[in-house]
Amino acid sequence: MPSIQVVDIAAISLANTAPPEEDYKALAGVLESCFKDIGFVFIKNHGIDQAVITEAMQASMEFFNLERDVKSVSRKGAEYQGWVEQGREIFDQDEDGKIAELEVRETYDMKNISSSGKFPDKNCTRTQGSLDRVGRNGN
Repeated sequence: MPSIQVVDIAAISLANTAPPEEDYKALAGVLESCFKDIGFVFIKNHGIDQAVITEAMQASMEFFNLERDVKSVSRKGAEYQGWVEQGREIFDQDEDGKIAELEVRETYDMKNISSSGKFPDKNCTRTQGSLDRVGRNGN
């Protein structure tokens, strides 16, 4: 069974202001293979400061630790952004194609990190700002 690959993207990271097209193409091939094999990849050396990532993770956990009824206010809708509760999306299947009946995970799908995006600001005031910083390359 394939395992999640760790891909070093230092060649095209935020620290590299003008990476050559060949570096993008080489990494595209590696990423394509990873996504075809397992559907997920761990990226390292991207250039986003660890403190920014840590802040975003902490703010996200504050949201996911809220009670279900509080998170429901931010449920994903027509704007395709918001909370997705356990069992609402099922991606898991085994090698024979048998689809799982339930996945025990929840997510917060994001499409728009700008001020017009849907965020749980009333109950988690740090979420939008911290995710916006990640989206703006950690600045």
